[in-house]
Amino acid sequence: MAKKILIIQLRQLGDVILTTPLTRQVRKLYPHAEIHFLTETLGSHVYQYNTNINKLIIIKNKMNFTELLKTYYKINREKYDVVIDCFCNPKSAQFTFFSRAKERIGFNFSSRKFAYNKRIQSHEDNEYSAITKLRLISHLGSNLDDYEIEFPITNTLKTYANNFFNQYKIEKKIIAFHVVSRRDYKIWNANEFISLANILIEKGYFLFFTYGHNEYDMALQVYNGVQKKESALINYPIPNIPELRALLEHCSLYVGNDGGIKHLAVCANIPTLTIFQNINWTNWTPPNTNKHVAITNCLQIENFCKNCIKKSHCYNKLKAGDVVALLLPL
Repeated sequence: MAKKILIIQLRQLGDVILTTPLTRQVRKLYPHAEIHFLTETLGSHVYQYNTNINKLIIIKNKMNFTELLKTYYKINREKYDVVIDCFCNPKSAQFTFFSRAKERIGFNFSSRKFAYNKRIQSHEDNEYSAITKLRLISHLGSNLDDYEIEFPITNTLKTYANNFFNQYKIEKKIIAFHVVSRRDYKIWNANEFISLANILIEKGYFLFFTYGHNEYDMALQVYNGVQKKESALINYPIPNIPELRALLEHCSLYVGNDGGIKHLAVCANIPTLTIFQNINWTNWTPPNTNKHVAITNCLQIENFCKNCIKKSHCYNKLKAGDVVALLLPL
């Protein structure tokens, strides 16, 4: 019986959120084990208030050789019985290998086989990523139907969110409107976002523009095209990740680009309509529900699309009307 377990998912925000079903099930399978979670700073917010883990280990995104050696030593010294590598990139594979855990679990990627003594074949079909991660512990008894992601928050954060929206006296139905992304190829056409914004406002919604640090100017480009600016909010102190998670509970809907904030919205239990740039929308959208809708104009032509992900020829042909048509059932 495992007494000490390490779970690894270094980044990104959405990918760390998608590990929460696995962590929850590891806790159910090993109720008395000491469970640690290794991640980088951004992802650490996901487990700040999650009681399924006992210890959160936070490392920097970029580490020099000395820092890497210290991390190898720190992980090895913990004497883990089981290490589950949900990330399976070269760095996380090295952490797993140097743990010297009795059971080291990872996906069966040829270049990282050295790190794992329990190799799981990755699922070939497009599949919700939370379910794919659960396959890592299928031999331990995971339930692939228990894939609901979670991001618990405190009563203090709920009070913060109440005060936030009371301050701005917003009485209409609120849409979390996410027009930004750290990756250029994930950003939908700004002019179509403007058209969509004006349509939504005419339908009686209030738009809460969400964005992170260094993304304000990108959001402002769309906001400047909004005709009724009294029905949109863009200027406010940028919340941290747990604060934004709390704010999303006050929204009626999430509409925007694919990214970590969309997964926060799913955790906040609000409907989502995500505009995707390519065929892989199934990897990032909860299945078997009409509550979370994805739209893409990808031609799904395999040989053509392989080289298209950062050109997004089809993606840029989506129109605001196409998106509005999907809003009706939400």
